[in-house]
Amino acid sequence: MKNKLFEKALAEVPAETKVFVRKYTDIVDRINYLLKQKKLTQKQLAERMGKRESEISKWLKSGQNLTLKSIAKLEVALEEEIISVPKPEITYPTWQRMPSESFKITLKTSKENQFVTERFETITTKDLQSLDPSLA
Repeated sequence: MKNKLFEKALAEVPAETKVFVRKYTDIVDRINYLLKQKKLTQKQLAERMGKRESEISKWLKSGQNLTLKSIAKLEVALEEEIISVPKPEITYPTWQRMPSESFKITLKTSKENQFVTERFETITTKDLQSLDPSLA
């Protein structure tokens, strides 16, 4: 009986609330992991941030909504990233006309704002015109 009541109550929780609780728990777990790894207390973290220990405690125990600015301050105080946003892999092509009726194409790939690969290809003017006449 209790399980059915619990399941019914859980089913009525809005999806965004479930996402919030999951992400908030992940952030708090990450902060606690970093505190343990760096052998820091909540009091020491509060001192680094110029906050009261009670404020840090609220963040880590009561589900108080953390702002992005607070998370940024925590990252600076802990000297570690707490959350990250995945960045897409982007390829930037550049064209260079070569003396031999061809073009050298350089493809630079960047992922998370860091240069990953660079690849060169050569294409003739005729091949280029067949792909896009306006490029020749």
